[in-house]
Amino acid sequence: MAFGFLWFLVARSRDRGYVEAVLIIALAGFAKHNIIAMPLTAFLWLALNRRSEAVKCLCVATIAFAAGSAVCYGLFGRDFFFNLLSPRHYSVKRALHSFGGLKWLSVGLIACICNAWPPGHLPLWKSIREPNGASSKSILTHARSLPCNFQIGLVHHESAPWLH
Repeated sequence: MAFGFLWFLVARSRDRGYVEAVLIIALAGFAKHNIIAMPLTAFLWLALNRRSEAVKCLCVATIAFAAGSAVCYGLFGRDFFFNLLSPRHYSVKRALHSFGGLKWLSVGLIACICNAWPPGHLPLWKSIREPNGASSKSILTHARSLPCNFQIGLVHHESAPWLH
């Protein structure tokens, strides 16, 4: 699903190739059917910005869904639809607790959030941008005495040319 959505984002930047991306998203829906945010976002963007492409993509997704459902019914019988529509238990407490399992991935998640923020608007970056004319090298020499999270920010600061 994520690969199809990434393909959609690339297609959006090139302004062509939407049908292939939507086809991948539709087929990925058979593997992970409870993720609806990515397909809805893609179709909403298409409906608002490229209406003719949205109609084509909706037709392709409908045909892919119908063909995939027929194949799954042929392979698994009625149980496929019973399992697909069976109720599932969702808990906010369990969802919040699952973030503890991310551990080292949270560093990458924080880096992605920081990269998505507009340049110069993140308060952390403003606080480490050589406030008194000191170079980045002199700031990094004092990094050993700083908390770990701030060191990650300094390394990111050195590797992000748009901060200079």
